[in-house]
Amino acid sequence: MLRKLALTFLLLAIFVVMPAHGQESLDKSTSDILKLMPHTLKPFTPIQPPPIQMPEPVPKNLLELADECLGKYQCLHKWLHPSYSVAFARIGCHCYSGRCRPTTYKTVEVTDEYPMGIAIWANDRWCPVTAHTLRRNDSRIPEILRQFKAHVCAGVNGCEEFECAILDTRG
Repeated sequence: MLRKLALTFLLLAIFVVMPAHGQESLDKSTSDILKLMPHTLKPFTPIQPPPIQMPEPVPKNLLELADECLGKYQCLHKWLHPSYSVAFARIGCHCYSGRCRPTTYKTVEVTDEYPMGIAIWANDRWCPVTAHTLRRNDSRIPEILRQFKAHVCAGVNGCEEFECAILDTRG
């Protein structure tokens, strides 16, 4: 580190102080110093950001496609993820990539297992919705998501990794 600092000051002195000695001696001195520099020093090149990837257009038959995968991990994820990123952030749900998906819900008898009287479908089974996980479908939800009865944020294991649910309770 100290060696690099000394070399930097030497180069600075050559380019600032030595121009009065003539161009030939400057070129020779500079080339001699550059030979002494470590080969690992490379010129600064900015890091290029990755190209922006545009999401695929949302198919018109989204509801039909959802019938095949409703409540399953990654269901319609490639089309709905941008909207889920907005929706779950607005309602205070910390959903992670691939966990958010459209689903359905049903009302059940209020019990210890189902304290809100609501069960939501996630990974081929019904999961209890609690006051902590329940979110209502309201104006904060993007329009594209409002066409589904419910949405769930849950991991591959479903109920064990259940973060939150958005329910359309309008009927």
